[in-house]
Amino acid sequence: MTRKLQFFGEQVTRISGPALNLRIQVENAIEERLKARSNSSHRLVSDNDLFIPFIDAFVYCTMATPLVSIVKEIGDSLSLKVSHFEQAHNTKVNKEHFYYALAAVAIQQNDEVNAMIYWEMANDEYTQTNGAPSIPNAVVSLFKDKFTQVYNPIVSAYQQNSFINKQRAKYPFILGFDALLGALPQIDQLHLISNAVRNRKTQAWLREHPNLTVVKMYCQELVNSLSIQAESFLKENAQVTETQFGKILHRNLPAINPAVHALLDDPTHGIFKRYRINDIPSFNAAYSAFMADIESTTSADDFKAKILHFANVLRNQVLHQFDDSIAYYQNKDEFEKVIGILFVAISVIVSL
Repeated sequence: MTRKLQFFGEQVTRISGPALNLRIQVENAIEERLKARSNSSHRLVSDNDLFIPFIDAFVYCTMATPLVSIVKEIGDSLSLKVSHFEQAHNTKVNKEHFYYALAAVAIQQNDEVNAMIYWEMANDEYTQTNGAPSIPNAVVSLFKDKFTQVYNPIVSAYQQNSFINKQRAKYPFILGFDALLGALPQIDQLHLISNAVRNRKTQAWLREHPNLTVVKMYCQELVNSLSIQAESFLKENAQVTETQFGKILHRNLPAINPAVHALLDDPTHGIFKRYRINDIPSFNAAYSAFMADIESTTSADDFKAKILHFANVLRNQVLHQFDDSIAYYQNKDEFEKVIGILFVAISVIVSL
């Protein structure tokens, strides 16, 4: 027998009327602004003011009551209305601030994928409107200023990673999140923010529900993405001519940092020789000793060499196959360490 609805019908009815009225008023306000806009001009800087009613509605909804879903619905409707305006008048509206607002709405709904997409769309609107890309550090400053509700938690999660927290006390070259972000080119900045958002989500789940398969899968996706970022960022060094992580360490690192390379490639005691890892079984066999070696190191160059080799080994093993027998996969503390090592690898590459 189908259960009849019996709770909160009257309360929902009371909310729905004002919510619909809010949507109508916001849409009408922006439609009036579009009508007053010149039809012959493309992407005006002043177009950002068109969307102030929507932005204000969003801010009030987040401050007063959790009505973000209503603002999301308004945003979807406005996207269509602006698109119709552009088509009808054969013009383009600068939607930079509108997309920033939609990114903020997505963040409120824990939709990081759309948040990052709208963020990039906003930056593209800036470029299209101003004739030049925004300055990378200005983009980061804007992100930190406009997206404090997502930025502060990801910084906190980065700092709370067990490996990063412990090793930063020993090695000043391991950068805080702000400094690390500022040291990267813009495309790497966006990649780092994306990885940091994932880290914030997966860190809490990994600590609370480490046995859930889907949690470990998402953590492994973060490991994969960080591995890609570390290798990609290393390739951006002007002295790199090779295209593979391992070959860069063997052939290009001598010119970039001879001291670190010597520790890796010494024929008798080098880290390459000590941890010769070619597959998952050899990775698992070496994992405990390798991790203990990294954590007990006191020399900065030795630490850098071990981090680079570990990141390279991990990249070679995890990007070509999914194997839940890998040493850290069933242990939440080790999983968190591996994630921390890959974030630290980016700082190491900055410091070379």
